[in-house]
Order: sequence, then C-alpha cells, then structure tokens
Amino acid sequence: MVQNDKSEVTNGNQVKAKKGDNTEESGWLSEQISDGFKLSYERVPAGETSFHPAKGTSDFQTYEVFETTAFGRVLLVDGLLQCSQFDEYVYHESLVHPALVAHGCPSNVMVLGGGEGCTLREVLKNPHVTSATMVDIDKPVVEACAELW
Repeated sequence: MVQNDKSEVTNGNQVKAKKGDNTEESGWLSEQISDGFKLSYERVPAGETSFHPAKGTSDFQTYEVFETTAFGRVLLVDGLLQCSQFDEYVYHESLVHPALVAHGCPSNVMVLGGGEGCTLREVLKNPHVTSATMVDIDKPVVEACAELW
C-alpha cells in the first residue's frame, strides 16, 4: 500500500480508501471507499451525548473515538473508520468463533492487535478459554477504546 500526496491509500492502481473530509465544523465526516462510493456519517454534537470522545496522536497513528447518529460509537484511525458500535459484532464474531471451533479446545489464546477490545471480548465468550492475552503496540488507542463498547 502506498499513500500519495492526496492522502489516498492505494494498492497498485486500485483506489482502496481516501482519508475522509473530516470537518468538525459541519458535523459530517466522509470517506471515499472506492471510485463511485463515498461513506458519510454525522457526528453527534458533544452537548447531545453523555459519551466523552477521545482524540489523539500516538507514535504510530492518529485516532479518534466519538459517537455518530447512524453507527453509534466509532473508532477512526488515520481518518478512516475502523470499527463501529452498530455492526462491529459481525466482523468480530466471524473472525474469532470459526477459528476457536476449528481448534476444538482452545484454553490459552493470544490476540495480536485488536486495540478496540472486541476480538478479546469474543475470545472470552468461549467456555474452553481459561486465559486470554491481548497485545497491541498502541497503548493510547487501547486506552481511548476502553469505554467505547
């Protein structure tokens, strides 16, 4: 993947994603998913939610956690939507449970990455798991996501 001067992330000649038109003034954020497909979502104004948003820059990336009207709480990394409260379970359940079932009797599990904590949550639902450890290089993102879900 290569990021060009237009903040466009590309894989060869194919557009993979563009950083969003994330303007806090309008309350709307947009992300170019591919040619002809742009996703926009509305930020819930700070005074209209009890959730405390988080925003920062770590040694590895920029991150933001906030609430939207359509997707609930979301995690943006480098301006791109990574995870939403509305539908994260679809990804995380289908990521974790087939692997645990294929193993048969997983007792000790290590999750590499997964700073938002959803993968770990799904691992801990398995009755055979007695120990689970999550390792992520980006502590500020993990801390910002701690109250996300």
